[in-house]
Amino acid sequence: MKKLLLIIALLITGIVPLSVKGSSLSFTKGTVNESGTLLDGVTYESFSAETTTDFGTLGKQNISYVKALSGSNTKIVTWAMTYTNKINGGNLIAIAEDYEYNNPEYEVLAAMNGDYYNMTDFTPVNAHVQNGITIKSQNFNLDRYFSVGFTNDDDLYITNKTNEVESYYSLTILDDNRVIKEIEIQGFNQIPQEGNTSVYYNLINIPQLVDTDIFSVRISKALNYGTYYLRGFVNEQVDSIVSDEQYFSIATKSDEISEYLLNGYEIRVQKYMSGVYTGIESVIGVGSQPLENGVIKAFEDINDQSVSFAETRHPRSSFGFTEDGDFVLLTIDGRQVDMAGANLREEAKVMESLGVNNAFNLDGGGSTQLVIKDSGEFVYLNSPSENRRVANAVLIVAPKVVVDCEVSNLNYNSFDFYYSINDGIGEVIETRVYLDGQLLNNTNTSINFTDLELGEIYTVSLEVDYTINENVYTNVFVNKRVNLKPFESEYEKKSPSNFSLQITRNDSINGFEVFVTYDDPDKTLTKMYLMYDGEKEIISKSIGGYLYQMYNAEEGKNYSFKIEYFYRIDTINPVSEVTSATYFYKYETEEEPPITTEITTTSSETYTTITNDSNDRSALDAIAVLTPIFLIGLVGLIYIVRRKK
Repeated sequence: MKKLLLIIALLITGIVPLSVKGSSLSFTKGTVNESGTLLDGVTYESFSAETTTDFGTLGKQNISYVKALSGSNTKIVTWAMTYTNKINGGNLIAIAEDYEYNNPEYEVLAAMNGDYYNMTDFTPVNAHVQNGITIKSQNFNLDRYFSVGFTNDDDLYITNKTNEVESYYSLTILDDNRVIKEIEIQGFNQIPQEGNTSVYYNLINIPQLVDTDIFSVRISKALNYGTYYLRGFVNEQVDSIVSDEQYFSIATKSDEISEYLLNGYEIRVQKYMSGVYTGIESVIGVGSQPLENGVIKAFEDINDQSVSFAETRHPRSSFGFTEDGDFVLLTIDGRQVDMAGANLREEAKVMESLGVNNAFNLDGGGSTQLVIKDSGEFVYLNSPSENRRVANAVLIVAPKVVVDCEVSNLNYNSFDFYYSINDGIGEVIETRVYLDGQLLNNTNTSINFTDLELGEIYTVSLEVDYTINENVYTNVFVNKRVNLKPFESEYEKKSPSNFSLQITRNDSINGFEVFVTYDDPDKTLTKMYLMYDGEKEIISKSIGGYLYQMYNAEEGKNYSFKIEYFYRIDTINPVSEVTSATYFYKYETEEEPPITTEITTTSSETYTTITNDSNDRSALDAIAVLTPIFLIGLVGLIYIVRRKK
């Protein structure tokens, strides 16, 4: 019986080969066809090889890779060519050239095709973020797809399936690529409330707005891959909303924002990534991770498009990291003579041979392309089976000036910023640091920003003058976004306090004016009423406080006032309070100085101080009249005494 079971087990093993444990999986490197150095610590190589599958199938290969050591002055970025309303797609040379055109502070050393995509409209299957701009935030809904964010620090990368974005849209104002202001907008196609700003775009019915400043923005970008990304320059201030293929509109009830927009600056509207991708500037989608922590996965665990897809040989594109943090771009060519292509375990095996312990699979087939910059020109390092347009790419770039910066100790109104600037391709001449466009007179590389506005969004910009071959260039190398909104809850807001009333007769209205000032650092006050004689009158907001005008006041009447004020801290509806003190004022038409009434409110007591300097003024007038008379009399008395002598 035991022999029978053993025979059956052997037959099953022979009939159903193990795709994971097969001992035939192998890689043998052949002749090096091309190799070189792109930058200190960045090398490339193209060589022939042979691989054997788990099933013992031999394949001739053409393999190319670029490796950037962890200590090299490089950065890993993602890029897609975006036109007015879409990702346009391009071959790798076109994408590399487009990146350099839009990012003159960097030079592309190498670039490889990226994520799977819709071949009709070049929409990536998964998320895509470039330069911190959210082009597409979400990954494909099947479990096997996810995204990788490049941290460009010791963490190397972050993988994630379900991505998050901030709950609000941000409007960013730029002056020559330097961010000078960013605000949270109220939303799209919403009438802005007092102090707020909205964006109008893609409208069917145009609303009529009152007491609102409206500006048209000529569109340069208007993409919508799940969330809007709009960009353009302010065109002019207009009387009504403009929304068509050429323009979107900004409607604001903020004097500060209106002042910015009147200058015609560039505008960017988007939702930033949040969660694990907060602050991550480059994110791209992948199909699978065939090599994880040094282990080559089984086909069933790799999956990707399907198990059969993972098992089949195709041209392949992959990127990965070594345990030391070196970064590798790899292509395995196929569908050509002596170029068999690889299945995903073969791909992982090749990556393993290059020292990689975590590798990810990208789009392959006719999309597989790897370019390098050779003597100032982009050339293909691999042998593409097609010259196919692709949606996006992963690039290794070299900054013309090496910039490192870090934000730490974030609080609701403060943060620390550290930076270092060193020569790269260019030689540094001068560095300038800006906070929201304001030049700082600070030569320290470590800066503590304090007493900032509660829960606001700030940007620290680094602008550098540098030389290359005796030519002088100026570029913004850093726009570091610092969002203090998540820390706003740590601050306990305070209600309005320290009210002060100044009451002044105004003959033009046959009455008087009541001007109210107060302390409200957290901007919680919503409205205010003046209470007297059983009446309650709204007080209008004025410059520096609130103003009430009492028309046709009663001659000789003693008025008494209280103030009712409304504020909102953590409630949907405003809360009201009435000052405990009563304020008094007697209205008289004869000439008199203003009367000032003050109330100072603390957490436990209320103090009332009433001052009237009319009596003091009368005494001074009497002294002024009597003094000359007294002096004349004194002189006369002295004269009489002398005559008698």
